[in-house]
Amino acid sequence: MGAATFNTDRVPTCDDIVSALLSGHPLGQPVSTRSVLADFRGTAPASLETDDAIVESVVRIATGRTMAVVFDHRVAPEASAMSWRSDAAV
Repeated sequence: MGAATFNTDRVPTCDDIVSALLSGHPLGQPVSTRSVLADFRGTAPASLETDDAIVESVVRIATGRTMAVVFDHRVAPEASAMSWRSDAAV
């Protein structure tokens, strides 16, 4: 994604930043939530927006532009951390 530019007359909102980041996204390529989150944090490091709020903006804006979204920002739990057992009673 390219560098985001903003109107300096006001503080950009979460949607402003996401929209600017997505404007440089290659056509036909799915939008990675991990990539947008990293770019968002690099562009607005002092932002208090949660990852969930940023991802919500990504989904709203990307789908409005008919872009596919890949939800790859969550880390999969480690196999050893799983608390299920195949022999456990239900």
